[in-house]
Amino acid sequence: MAISTPVNRNSLKHHFDYYKFKYLLMVIIVVAGWSLIYTVTRPQAPDHSRINVYIQSDTTSEELMHDFLDPIWKEYVPQEEELNLMTILANDEFTALQQLFTIVYANEGDIYLLKAPYFLQYAAQGAFVPLEGLVEEGKLQVDGIDIRAGYAEVTLEKDREGYPIRTERHLYGIPLRELYGFASGMQVDNQDLYACIAVENGNMEDVITFFNAMIQSGHGEKPDWLQ
Repeated sequence: MAISTPVNRNSLKHHFDYYKFKYLLMVIIVVAGWSLIYTVTRPQAPDHSRINVYIQSDTTSEELMHDFLDPIWKEYVPQEEELNLMTILANDEFTALQQLFTIVYANEGDIYLLKAPYFLQYAAQGAFVPLEGLVEEGKLQVDGIDIRAGYAEVTLEKDREGYPIRTERHLYGIPLRELYGFASGMQVDNQDLYACIAVENGNMEDVITFFNAMIQSGHGEKPDWLQ
């Protein structure tokens, strides 16, 4: 004879208390999946004619991002048909990890502004372009910027147990700590933010040009609200 638990208020409460994290994960995956499907399937310019920028912040807005970055787009890479600006949550670690995983592995982002833990995690996996060569070639100006914190190690080879046996250290991100233009222009907390270029991007030449112009526009005075 089958034994079943009666469905009542107490049993339902116990069920949802026990499985709430599974339900939360399912909701996040569904929302992220539909967001990605919409991004991929909506009418948009081809990869080589658009630049996608993802900024990790809970304080900025689409309007502020466009006010700050649209003039750079129109002046330095007007041949690009679109500049798409999106945010990644900063203070919700679980959701941020889900968002970033989906975006990075779908090759949706060209440029990222990320908090240190996320920057270091994906830099170590080789997701970002090494920038020191661009600095040496003069394509990326970093005068007056302390770039030491932007170096990270990437694992090139692991042993059978998964431990790194061959690594390389490169400049994968530009620390924005001293670039207060990002704080005053977009109301983002720049103190733990790193700007990086995705290895898989739609148009490397224009992305580099835009990236450098963005960094130069980041110079400015510290706003009063940022203490």
